[in-house]
Amino acid sequence: MRPPLIIGIVGEKSSGKSIVFEHLGKRRGYVAFRFSDLINELLIALGVDIRDRVNQMKMAESLRATFGGGVLVRSLMLRAATAKARVVVLEGIRKSAELKEFRKFPHAKLIYITAPVELRWQRAKLRRSNVRLDDQFTLRRYIKVEQTLPSEVEIPAVGRHADVRIENTGTKRALFEQVDAAIRRFSK
Repeated sequence: MRPPLIIGIVGEKSSGKSIVFEHLGKRRGYVAFRFSDLINELLIALGVDIRDRVNQMKMAESLRATFGGGVLVRSLMLRAATAKARVVVLEGIRKSAELKEFRKFPHAKLIYITAPVELRWQRAKLRRSNVRLDDQFTLRRYIKVEQTLPSEVEIPAVGRHADVRIENTGTKRALFEQVDAAIRRFSK
């Protein structure tokens, strides 16, 4: 039996990773795992607030520092192995060590979802529309966060090693069509 096709998703915040993940998991029926779900499970087990993104980042960095940079990929791949699926999706690859671990698996293909920073900032503002935005949520601040947060800084470099790069500047339908076309090419 052929090993499953492993689709890794990498992308900056508000690039469209989550909607691609939802599309592949729910609409296409692929087995799908998020790095953040694994981290949240651990935080819940420890009684730590999962709504605080800082807690998630600290947990991820602690795991990487203690067990190696590819620990999250290894853990999710163990889960994927028990799923016995034809296609497995991993969302949240962010670091070069995770990419290195991901590439050890046969049939592993990486999709980089990206968009211009101004568009991603606008999307982030829309997402936060139910929260009172202050004057601090500027484009300049958004860019600075991307350039300094440990969870964000390696994403463009990892994206340069992707098998497919998708510029998400259009509709959801156009995005899904590009993703589906990439998976069809990978499946041949």
